[in-house]
Amino acid sequence: MSKRKHHPDTVAMIADVDTYLRRLADLMGLQRWDVYVAVKPSRKDALATVDPVQGRAVASVRIARDFHAGSTADQVDTLVHELIHLIHRDQTDIIRVAAADAVSEQATYDLLWSTVKLATEVMVDQLAAIIAPTMPSPPWAADTPTGTVSSTETPDSKDT
Repeated sequence: MSKRKHHPDTVAMIADVDTYLRRLADLMGLQRWDVYVAVKPSRKDALATVDPVQGRAVASVRIARDFHAGSTADQVDTLVHELIHLIHRDQTDIIRVAAADAVSEQATYDLLWSTVKLATEVMVDQLAAIIAPTMPSPPWAADTPTGTVSSTETPDSKDT
């Protein structure tokens, strides 16, 4: 465990994002998943990353230290993007796990896996761009993304 202390604002931010992430997961049909925001930040080149536990419906989402520096729309899109990865996890595991045992040459496996990863990211980006605008704004939002509903409404209630 890290001995480095977190600034109280960072701890509060993680708690806020964690609560909102769980709400998004429920709205996206991921109720069986135990999804939480990890204290450890994401890689420097990613606004967020998701780390599902092999064989379980448990996943941590790591967010960048500067997660709140982006627009609310980007934050929502990013969290939806990471949650979509949980929806298709079993599909990508066919290549990531099963093909690793079936393909005898490492170079062939590496090519197959990198091709699937790239195609998956393109698909997930497209789906997140469609889904994110239908999600409620996070409670910390100062700017409401276009097409979203307030944090007290549900996506279905905006039409009533």
